[in-house]
Parts: sequence; structure tokens; C-alpha cells
Amino acid sequence: TNDEDVIEVDDFNRISEEDIHNARKYWQAIQSETNNLSRRLCEKLRLVMEPLVATKLRGDYRTGKRVNMKRIIGYVASGYRKDKIWLRRTKPAKRDYRVLIAVDDSESMQKSQAGDMALRALATLANGMSQLEIGQLGVASFGEDMRLLHPFNLPFTSESGVNVV
Repeated sequence: TNDEDVIEVDDFNRISEEDIHNARKYWQAIQSETNNLSRRLCEKLRLVMEPLVATKLRGDYRTGKRVNMKRIIGYVASGYRKDKIWLRRTKPAKRDYRVLIAVDDSESMQKSQAGDMALRALATLANGMSQLEIGQLGVASFGEDMRLLHPFNLPFTSESGVNVV
């Protein structure tokens, strides 16, 4: 291969443009196959994983973030005495989890050809969690050594899936 056709991932791996193209097609095929499962998983996870971050405004407080417009008329009519007209963020509605998916890439997985099933499971989990906006998602592989394939600080996209493949 030409040096122009090779992209360095790290010191040990060299991947050609054709390999990236094939990985992209393979990941898209896996995503389309697991799309229904991802949606079902998302609905199940919505029930199990509790929201942690408060985003909804609620309540009648003396101080707060926003004015409750429904209480303004009563406030003025009371001669400015009933001053519980403010809303605060009290109800959790957002999830903020850090989930690490670890995939075995040892020789036994390759010999038993379970890698394809592992990628399908990874696609189902990653897409389901991304749809739910669960928080941060990381992907690691382990076998001979542990490698972080997708860091927590980046959102998991289809291009991330291509990089994992």
C-alpha cells in the first residue's frame, strides 16, 4: 500500500482507507439491524435508570429562578403579601451516568467467532443509551491488554462505532 492510503491510529496499528470504508459499511449494517432492539432497550432503561439532574421548574417559593405567572394576579390582589410566586428546579428529569462497556477481544472470542455478536450487542447498547441521553459512554476492549476505544468525554456517534470496529 501507499503511504497516502494509510492512516496511523496508534504506533502499532495501520489502517487503510479501504478498511475504514468497509468498517463504516459494516457498522451501518449492524446499526440498521439493531435499531428496533435499541429503541426497545431505550424504553426499558428509561424505567430503570432514574433521572439525577433537576431540570423542571416547580413549586411556590419566596425566591427562585422564574416567576410563576399563574400566581401574579393573587400576589397583586393580596396587596403584595402572598409572595410565594417563584419557581425553582426541583424535579430531576435528566440522567447523568458514566457507563463503560468492556468488550472481550481475546483469541477465544475470535476462534469462536463471537466478535460479531459482541459488536451487535455493543451497537444495541450504545444506540439505546445515546437515544436516552444517559450521560457519558465509554468503550474499552480487553484481552491481552486493556485499551480505551472510546473515551467518556466524547459523544458516541456512528463514527465512534466505526472506530471501534
